[in-house]
Amino acid sequence: MSAALLRRAVLAATLSLAAAASAQAPVRIAPHDVQVGRAVVDGASTLRVDGAEHALAPGARVHLAARGASTPRTALAEELPVLFRRDASGAVHELWLLTEADYERLSRTRGREDLDKAIAQILNERIAR
Repeated sequence: MSAALLRRAVLAATLSLAAAASAQAPVRIAPHDVQVGRAVVDGASTLRVDGAEHALAPGARVHLAARGASTPRTALAEELPVLFRRDASGAVHELWLLTEADYERLSRTRGREDLDKAIAQILNERIAR
């Protein structure tokens, strides 16, 4: 086999592997500082989670089940199950809306490691939809 033909074969194999790798869905890893709760917007810059009041960070985002994002005021007009995380100041800056089934599943987990695995699985299921 000539050197040029060998280079072409190697290039074709490399491109095939790259195409196969890019066709795979991305995998999400659950952030370590995510908490589970039921939340509703309780004012211009306040969020109530499980009865406790929390400040909303400026520009806080809500990740919807349908791969979109929204503002907390729009998405949380009624109390809904969520995952949430805080910024360095303690204000809630990111939320993921959950289905009731996902909320029940996460509520039954024991230990942080199991919770992180369940959260990652839920987020990855959303990517696959």
